[in-house]
Amino acid sequence: MNTFFKKVFFSIVLTLAIISCESDDNSTASNNAENERERVIIPNTSGPIIDTNGSINLASLRRVNPNFNLANLNDLGSSARDLVRDNQFKSITLEIVSVEGFEPSEFAKQNLIQFISDRLNKPDGVTIVEQTIPAPDVEEYTVQSIFEQVEAPNRTQFNTEDNLAIFIFFADRDNAATEFSNRSSTVILGTAYLNTSFVIYESTLIRFTRNNPRVLERVEAGTLNHEFCHLLGLVNSEFTPQQEAHESQIENEDGELEGNGHCNVPFCLMEASARLVTDMMNNVNVLQLDPLCIQDLRAIGGK
Repeated sequence: MNTFFKKVFFSIVLTLAIISCESDDNSTASNNAENERERVIIPNTSGPIIDTNGSINLASLRRVNPNFNLANLNDLGSSARDLVRDNQFKSITLEIVSVEGFEPSEFAKQNLIQFISDRLNKPDGVTIVEQTIPAPDVEEYTVQSIFEQVEAPNRTQFNTEDNLAIFIFFADRDNAATEFSNRSSTVILGTAYLNTSFVIYESTLIRFTRNNPRVLERVEAGTLNHEFCHLLGLVNSEFTPQQEAHESQIENEDGELEGNGHCNVPFCLMEASARLVTDMMNNVNVLQLDPLCIQDLRAIGGK
């Protein structure tokens, strides 16, 4: 049974607000479609795509999208080596699905393409496939509802023999956990939730940057690159272990320190602190990975 929608969330804590980057934290994964087929129980009865236990009902998923590839249903970070290397997969397709009026800027898209060129070995390059959809009829945006109501029915690009497909959703509303207030706020900018899937809460970025186009495109590009890096297993996932200690830590419910999947190096793209967002807003250039994060990627075959 696949339970990757039962999640542990990572947060970026600010003084006046909590800017959250949610990321899945699962311990088992397979990049092989046949192994995935054995790992997932396919119920014979109809029902919702995701049940109350967080398991995917593949029969229901296939009724919604018969072409959905099991290789795109693996754990977050499990495709890191395939993404950075060119042993099998020579190219990447970015499928960007946006709610009408909430499409990403050309600057952000081109910046992600350049990031991929700089850090990944993909000799056949990157292709972008875009589609715009009406606002989904969902009560609230959670990872589960986005997968069920957006990705499942709308995704058209899947892994092939030599091409990896990434699904990116630009949402028209905030994540259900986002709360703006005068005194303190919890703000979720993006979520990476499967090996080839993530969401950017574009409406939240617009509100947070006060719809300033120049600031928005920088924060948009930084958030896009940041979430993509979680697909690469940063920081210190089991698939991309840190070569030198640089994962930031937070105190858990038991009062113990534990890693939170982000970087503790100031000004790094993967940093988890107030400075991450303020730097994205104030810097002319989009934030980059620090040398330790780059070292982690190189250790698994990246540039």
